[in-house]
Amino acid sequence: MDFSAIFLVFAASMWAVWRRREGFALAFVFLGMVLTIALYLHHATESLPLSF
Repeated sequence: MDFSAIFLVFAASMWAVWRRREGFALAFVFLGMVLTIALYLHHATESLPLSF
């Protein structure tokens, strides 16, 4: 679900560039990068239960 939302944000940025709206495209790319970093940090800080 999270990856689908991020994909749609990047797809919206490509659509905005295609329609010659550079400001919206940059905003969508920036939002996509922020969401990608937030998702990475969310998963990178999870503790993994290890059992040996």
